[in-house]
Amino acid sequence: MKKLLLASTALVATAGFASAEVTTTGWAEMGIFGGSSDLGDTDTQFFTDIEVTFTMTGETDTGISFGAALDMEDGVGTGGGAVNNNADDGGASMFVSFGGATLTMGNTDGAYDAAVPEMALAGGSIADDETAHAGFNDGSALSGEAVALLGGLGVALPASSRVDGREDGQIARFDYTVSSFGFHLSAEQDGDGAGDEPVIGVGFTYGGEFGGATVNAGIAHQKQDEWSVTGFGITGTMASGFSAGITYSQVDFSDADDDEIDHVGIGIGYEMNALAIGFNYGKWDAEGAEASGYGLAAAYDLGGGLVFQAGYGNSNADVDGVGEADSDSFSMGLRMNF
Repeated sequence: MKKLLLASTALVATAGFASAEVTTTGWAEMGIFGGSSDLGDTDTQFFTDIEVTFTMTGETDTGISFGAALDMEDGVGTGGGAVNNNADDGGASMFVSFGGATLTMGNTDGAYDAAVPEMALAGGSIADDETAHAGFNDGSALSGEAVALLGGLGVALPASSRVDGREDGQIARFDYTVSSFGFHLSAEQDGDGAGDEPVIGVGFTYGGEFGGATVNAGIAHQKQDEWSVTGFGITGTMASGFSAGITYSQVDFSDADDDEIDHVGIGIGYEMNALAIGFNYGKWDAEGAEASGYGLAAAYDLGGGLVFQAGYGNSNADVDGVGEADSDSFSMGLRMNF
């Protein structure tokens, strides 16, 4: 299928339409996964997943770049998504870019997630165990496993723990880069474009070289009616293959019993030739309750797009006067990149 699509790629030249290209990429994963939890174990079982992405790009004679991408794993699962519902991204994103300015709409990150680096610095797993634990911050207001464990211990939590995707996931983000600096501004409307205030985000990034190390840093703020999050992060990668990073964020929920949650996370990675290994740790801390966890991931590139991956995640939640809850998960298998 991929060869047929690539063979049918259209290259067009007109007065206002310099060129266009359509390509397809994808991946598939297979293996096993499992885990245990005080809320209920997951039996070890087979794991399969697949995704195909169609990417379309073009450029006008005046130098304006434009493009779109459709993620079929997301798009197929939303009943037509962007194809039948213009108010739902449906796994699709579009952009227009000129000079250092880019406007992106659809299935994309808000300014906070785009600016603040995450701490999964190397490796990977088919079930994302290294980023699914209770202490990981993937640009959320609170990780999914932390919500599950704390909720299981009776902690009252806000209706949504997401920073992006709190509404319909239809995000518009403006990016502007000059030299090593970047500016990001985003908005996400509520489900029908009226009612709740939009989710607004702003972020700043920097990337450069210091003493042979590549450094990337970001700081951002994002808010809606009754919540806000402010955070920053920095990562550094050395020529030797080692990398490290740290992130901090503070979430304010005025509609929750505990109106402030702090998060700190660290990450360490190593990549050399075909091997990549990563470790990360994080902790959410609120008055009277905390959730923490760590993740491990390893990957070995077998060549030709085939990669062996293994991952492990461990989570803990502790609530004063109630007790603790623990969980862990693992997976191993093959990822095929096409």
